Amino acid sequence: MRFIIRTILFNIILFGISFHLFAGPALDTVKTINQLLEKYDEKASNAKEMKEKINQYFLLEDMAKNSIRDHWKKMSEKQKKEYMNLMFQLLEKAVYTDTSENLKKGKVTYLSDKIQGKKAKVFTKIYVKSEDMEIDNDFDLRKNKLWQVADLYIDGASLTEDYRSQFNKIILESGLDGNDNALFPRLRKAVQEDKDEWRKKRDDEKKQEDTTQRETKKRPTLLEGF
Repeated sequence: MRFIIRTILFNIILFGISFHLFAGPALDTVKTINQLLEKYDEKASNAKEMKEKINQYFLLEDMAKNSIRDHWKKMSEKQKKEYMNLMFQLLEKAVYTDTSENLKKGKVTYLSDKIQGKKAKVFTKIYVKSEDMEIDNDFDLRKNKLWQVADLYIDGASLTEDYRSQFNKIILESGLDGNDNALFPRLRKAVQEDKDEWRKKRDDEKKQEDTTQRETKKRPTLLEGF
């Protein structure tokens, strides 16, 4: 019996060590992304250089298109060009800066990864001690020349699906452009707004929610409140 127990414990230790030593390339990519994001500061002199390094690991064009895929074919070439420019800035602002600040204040736990052919999902958690808050931060990746992020899941909610839901609602009610409530004016305003002001607005809204609302409401994104 003791031999069996020792064998089981040995295997647990062995496989535990193997998991860390031989972590998959998708998980290694996420670790690299987090290391870069932790060093990223949008106000630093090397911000542009750091952003270029981070950008290579994100399928920003695909993420932007997926966020408005229901209306993409209806848009003019001029609208598509402006939209892509605005969404690149919005995604960088929403993902890079926000995640960077959480990483600097918190601790990442790499849980697991699942790889199926050229698709992978990496599961992580970020614990922010100062706010006593744990965030599920999962990465949906695609393999091209290297593994690249196609979507992010924050506490189970897809970033691109959240945007698509908001965009569809805005376009249905107010159109793409031509008035202050339309999509393009809102995107322009969201990109221009100071990040700290947006975060304060988001935190103030969170404080007003009761426990039930927090459990059911989707994570706020940069267009809420515009």
